[in-house]
Amino acid sequence: MTSWPPASSRVTIGTPSAPVPPAMRTRTVIPFLKISKYLLSRPHRLIAQAVGTLGCARGTRRDPRRRRGEDCRMAIEQVGAGSSAKARVLDAAMRLFGEQGYAATTVAQIEAAAGLRPGSGGLYRHVASKRQLLEQGVRRVLDAHNDVLVALSEGVEDAPADVQLRAIAEAGLARLDHDRDLNRVMLRDLRDFPELADEVRRHEVDVVTRALATWLAAQRSARHLDVEATASVVVSAVSHYWTMTDATGAAPLAIERDRFLDALIALVQSVLARDA
Repeated sequence: MTSWPPASSRVTIGTPSAPVPPAMRTRTVIPFLKISKYLLSRPHRLIAQAVGTLGCARGTRRDPRRRRGEDCRMAIEQVGAGSSAKARVLDAAMRLFGEQGYAATTVAQIEAAAGLRPGSGGLYRHVASKRQLLEQGVRRVLDAHNDVLVALSEGVEDAPADVQLRAIAEAGLARLDHDRDLNRVMLRDLRDFPELADEVRRHEVDVVTRALATWLAAQRSARHLDVEATASVVVSAVSHYWTMTDATGAAPLAIERDRFLDALIALVQSVLARDA
C-alpha cells in the first residue's frame, strides 16, 4: 500500500506531525461551506445587501462610469422588503401582546400572524428574542407621531380656551385609541419589565402631562394654579375614561364621550375661573 503524501514531498518544520489525508480534508471543507451558507441565509445577508447599495452610485472598480442599475435596484428592494417584514413582525407581536398578553403569546403565533411559517424561526431573522420584540415594539409606538403634542404646541391661538382644551382632549383619546395595544400591554405586562414601564412613563405620559401644564400656565387666569397637578388630574381622567371603556365596553354610568369631554372642560374652566 502506498502512503500519502509521498515521502519525497514531505517537509517537516518544527515538531513532526502526521499528514492530512484527502478524505479528512474533504470532511473539513464541507462543514465550512455549510457554515458559510448558513451565515449568508441569516441577517448578515441584509448587511451585505445594505453595503452593496452604497456602491450603486459609484459604479464598479473596473469602469467607474458603469452603473449596476438592475443589481442595485434589486438590492434596494430586498433591503426594503426586510424592513417591511420586520414592521409586520412588530405589528403582529404588539397586537397579540395586547389581545392575549405577553406571556400567553408564543413565537409561533407571532410568526403566523406576520405571514411567516409558524415554528420556522423566521422571527429571529429580525429580533434576537421575544423580549427584544416587546422592547422594539413599544419603542416603535413611542417614536410615532403624537397628535396630542401637536395640539398643545400648535393650538389655534385665536380660539377660546374651551375649544383648544377640547381639541387637546380629543387628540388624547384618539392617541389612546391608536395605541390600544401598547396601553393594554402597559396595564397588563409592563410591571414585569420595570425599565420599559419607566421608559413609557417618561417618554409618553410625562411628556404629554408636562406639555399640558405648559399650556395651562399660558392661560392668563392661571396665575396661582398648580398647573402640573392640574395637568396630571386631566391626563389621569382621560386615561381612566379610556381604560374603563376598553376594559368593560363602556365608561362608568355609560357616559358617552362628548358628555365626558363637556364635563372635563367645564371642570378645568371652573378651576381657571376660581384662580383668576
